[in-house]
Amino acid sequence: MGYVGNRGVHLDYIHLLGNQAVPGTSANLQPRRPYPDFNQLLYDTFDGISRYNALTVKLTHRYSRNFQSLVSYTYSKVLDWNGGDTDFQNLVQNDNNPRADYGVADLNLKQRLVISGIWLLPLGRGQTYLNNGRVANVLLGGWEVSGIIQLQDGFPFTVLSNVDYSNTGSTSPRPDRVCNGAGSQTVAAWFNTSCFSTTALEQASQSGSPRFGNSGKNILTGPGLHEWDLSLIKKNQLTEKLRLELRFEFFNIFNTANFSTPGNWTINTSTAGVITSAATPRDIQFGIKLDF
Repeated sequence: MGYVGNRGVHLDYIHLLGNQAVPGTSANLQPRRPYPDFNQLLYDTFDGISRYNALTVKLTHRYSRNFQSLVSYTYSKVLDWNGGDTDFQNLVQNDNNPRADYGVADLNLKQRLVISGIWLLPLGRGQTYLNNGRVANVLLGGWEVSGIIQLQDGFPFTVLSNVDYSNTGSTSPRPDRVCNGAGSQTVAAWFNTSCFSTTALEQASQSGSPRFGNSGKNILTGPGLHEWDLSLIKKNQLTEKLRLELRFEFFNIFNTANFSTPGNWTINTSTAGVITSAATPRDIQFGIKLDF
């Protein structure tokens, strides 16, 4: 059992929507930009931060009586605001104040459990049972069973508004959050869209005081992963230098539907909160390997 923690500073932050306008009522954004002589800018700064804290537990059963296993569990949390130059960077709502988006990182997985094991069946030559007959050894000896079980929470996501009520040109506008929003977590409605409202934002805009929504970054979590993989391996020693191996491998053997995060995170749209994709279904493969 152990604790792992680290902190990152001066991480590369890509301003994908740099020089964003401040909230205002005029249709012309240019006078409201920090640098009005320029339009939208793309540039880097090195002021991103990240924090990681985790409880780790590992249980190992070393090889004995033809069996070995490993159990690993992690309970963790990653916080950042655009902490590093990655292939995908969650857009901030207000590029002039990116620290307001300090919160759960895109890659955060709260809990992850992995159980793996290998068992050489005690059958055939040199084993406890059926170790005298040649036919029994050929048919039943040399079998090895191994498996991996993976259980983990889902990745976080950010709820968006369908209108930029701040009138800043934001491509990641947020609504106001009025309740938790976790919802029923079904394929048709993963989160409760009624917990996110743009009514007050619209009123503020109409009254001449546009503002950003208060809903934060990555406040909801998508579906988790439940996968069981199994393999059966039959090793046949044909001669002193020749060995035949038969492999039967089953990935996601129970054909569990591991859904992706909702395809649309934007409220006030017909498909908000609807899950439209899933990970790979059950996959079975067979192989023959000859060692010489």
